[in-house]
Amino acid sequence: MARLSAYLNDEGETNMRRNNSALIQYKPAKFRNGKRPYIEYYAHDPILQKLRRKKIHLDWCRDAKELRETKNRIIQSTNHRLASGWNPFTEASNNLQYTRTMDALDMILKLKQNQNLETRTMDSYKSTVKIFYDWLRSVKMESSSIYEIDKQRAQHFIDRILIARKLKAKSLNGYLSNMRMFFNVLVDRGFLFTNPFNEIQMMREAEKDRETLTHAEQKKLQQHLLRHDYDFYFVCGYTLLCGLRGAEIARLKVGDVDLKNRMIIVKGSSSKTNRKRIVPIISDEFYDRLKNYLEKYPKDNFLITAKMHPGIKTEARLSNRIGERFRIVSKELKFRKGITFYSLKDTLASRLAESDVNAKKVMSLLGHSSLDMTDKYLSKWKPVVDDSLRNLVKF
Repeated sequence: MARLSAYLNDEGETNMRRNNSALIQYKPAKFRNGKRPYIEYYAHDPILQKLRRKKIHLDWCRDAKELRETKNRIIQSTNHRLASGWNPFTEASNNLQYTRTMDALDMILKLKQNQNLETRTMDSYKSTVKIFYDWLRSVKMESSSIYEIDKQRAQHFIDRILIARKLKAKSLNGYLSNMRMFFNVLVDRGFLFTNPFNEIQMMREAEKDRETLTHAEQKKLQQHLLRHDYDFYFVCGYTLLCGLRGAEIARLKVGDVDLKNRMIIVKGSSSKTNRKRIVPIISDEFYDRLKNYLEKYPKDNFLITAKMHPGIKTEARLSNRIGERFRIVSKELKFRKGITFYSLKDTLASRLAESDVNAKKVMSLLGHSSLDMTDKYLSKWKPVVDDSLRNLVKF
């Protein structure tokens, strides 16, 4: 702080600095107390050709301590910027940039809570914000304004959690993606002009090997579920045969299954991509069983509940329960390590790749947002080999 103070001029002087060959005048920031405390400073307005006052209101501070810390920090920062040639009248500016960082992020969490996000997505956002708050406290910035989170501080936060939490690339990239999203919202709403986290590079991730069921394992799973866990047979079928994600299944209702037309309607509010899609029921065997199974349940029942059968009440983190239930079944059947509930969707993709199904149909069935994603997905199980390269080199 002492080094920063050395840059500041005496507050009683009117200073003149040269910036981009234009003479810029200003009067340093000062605190004014009263019913509505504020900070005022003057800068040269190039249109009016005279000094013009700017105010930063501080009536949002919650107590005297926060007011004292905030005014000192803003005065010091504003005077440093003015001394460096900054002029608020030549740059779009508003008082939103002085919003307390924690308050700004709390606002974003409230916005996201109203967007019908998956529970685990919301949990991820909350966890990231908590970790960021802990970092703010550790660097004595819990009362900082949002504009103070620049590229250098953003990088420091990312480096700190990488080392302290011993994160792998995927986990670190998850935190960085969340922070980019938070600050993009702030830019969109005029709190900031640029997003400091967009300048930070993602870590390169090793491509994850995806395990799929062999035909023998698929048959073994089917027979086991039909005999011992009939409700869970349908849950697995929604993913293995219809490409539905666990979180999507948890949001569906019995009425979303159109048995007459052999399809499941995934509404935009239930889909990961927020787009409505129609999923065909491609297995005759599964369709016949499903028709008999669902006829006894009202259409307003959820398709699955915690007990894995349709019912009135659903619950948060139901997709996690599905994964846990599958792990139990997988252990009973002594499946290979790496086989998870998501392996059912990967198994569907591999079967489609083996059968040379059109990529656009695969995209629709799996609920991908683009053909590029589908092509990348399918290439894992059926890589493209150029026949023209065969036997060019012999050994």
